[in-house]
Amino acid sequence: MRVVEAIKAKMRAYPVQHTSIEVACIDNGVDPNADYSLDLKRECNLVVIDLLKQLLALSSVSQSDVSLGFDTEMARKRLLSLLIEEGLDTTGYTQSSVIRVW
Repeated sequence: MRVVEAIKAKMRAYPVQHTSIEVACIDNGVDPNADYSLDLKRECNLVVIDLLKQLLALSSVSQSDVSLGFDTEMARKRLLSLLIEEGLDTTGYTQSSVIRVW
């Protein structure tokens, strides 16, 4: 399996174009056509994190008369789990606490 296919599998619930995955791979220094292995898991997860960050600004995608909607809260949860798995800062992606002053 190639890296681009592994990332597609990790992004399976979200509408991301093949070319967007390839660009994200290149931007992260990963060869999208390399064979996927455990040695590339972290790098691929970082690409998925970047793609999920882009999706958070959307709630639906339309292309060629086809519209797909998705739950941005679930995308945020998936992003958070990957950030935690990779030991990265989750600031800005967690739900902030509401402080009430009486």
